[in-house]
Amino acid sequence: STWTSHTVAVVDTSGSMRKQDAAHDISRGEMVWLTLAVTFVAQALKSGERSESDVFSLVGMQKNRNVIFSGMPFDWILYNKLIDMQRSHVPLGHGEYFPALREARTLLMANRFGGCALALLFLSDGLPSDMLPK
Repeated sequence: STWTSHTVAVVDTSGSMRKQDAAHDISRGEMVWLTLAVTFVAQALKSGERSESDVFSLVGMQKNRNVIFSGMPFDWILYNKLIDMQRSHVPLGHGEYFPALREARTLLMANRFGGCALALLFLSDGLPSDMLPK
């Protein structure tokens, strides 16, 4: 199928995202999910800026199971999925940047249609847990 745009969000899902120092005493993780749902998806749908030909993929910074979902159309189902992430996802472990960025690259390169705009969102609160070679 032909996509108008594909946005991949890489989200820090490490334990530090449990810290409750965001507005209204909510956690950093909850703030990320609410921002993606309300600001990024709902406002774009209401304004007509995005439609079902625009797709969204979500990658978590985890050692395993990085792709949470891929190629979801911008619609109210996507909005609800992101709200559900805020309610059900518990940040754990370390934030592994490199596996998540590799997955994001693979997802962005999946559609070879030249007219498809690509965007990468990277949402994190800190330093990677990956061990870098010296």
